[in-house]
Amino acid sequence: DLVERTDALRENRVVRHLIDTPEIAFEGNGASFRDERELDRHYAPSDMVLLLPADSSQTAASLAAAEGRDFVIIGPRGTGKSQTIANMIANCLSVGKTVLFVAEKTAALDVVYRRLREHGLGAHCLELHSSKADRRNFLTQLRISWESGVRVDAAEWIAINERLRVRRDELNAYVEALHRHHVNGLTPYLALGIALKNKRQHAPRL
Repeated sequence: DLVERTDALRENRVVRHLIDTPEIAFEGNGASFRDERELDRHYAPSDMVLLLPADSSQTAASLAAAEGRDFVIIGPRGTGKSQTIANMIANCLSVGKTVLFVAEKTAALDVVYRRLREHGLGAHCLELHSSKADRRNFLTQLRISWESGVRVDAAEWIAINERLRVRRDELNAYVEALHRHHVNGLTPYLALGIALKNKRQHAPRL
C-alpha cells in the first residue's frame, strides 16, 4: 500500500519531507500561534473541543493543530503533554481530520488512548501497534467503530454552545471593565485595592 500510494502520501508536506529530504531540517509553514489572551475573540466555544482541562497555551496548541499548523511542543515530564495531545486529537477530529499518533514508547500510546477512551472517543481510534496490529484485532476495532456511529442533534449542540458563548462573553466583559484604565490612570481593580489599603475597611459589597 505504501508503494502504490506514494504519490498520494507525498501530498502531505511532512510525509513528503520524510520521503524526499529526511537529511534536511524540516521547515514548517511559519504560522505562529494566536495571542493566548485573544483566543476568545477569534474562536467560538464550538471551535474548542477540549476533552480535558487546558490552560491558554495548551488551548492555543489544540486550535493550531486543528488549523493544520506545524509546531513542536517541548516540556518536562508532568507538564500535561499527553493531556494536550489528547485535546489536539479531539479538536482535529471535530473538524474532520484523520490523525496518526506515533510515539517511541508504547506507554505513551496507551496513556493517550486511555484518555480518549475515557471521554467517549475510544471507538474512533485504531490501535495499530504491538499485539493489537493483527488482522483479527484490526477488523474487530473497525466493526466497533462502524457500529458506534450515532446521530447527534445539531440544534441542541448549537444551543448549548450559544449559551456558553453568552456566559463566556459576560465574564470577559466583567474582567475588561475591572481592569480598564480611566482618566485618572487607575482601574477599578487598582482603585479598590488602594481604598482598602488606606482606609483599612472591609471589602465593599459589589
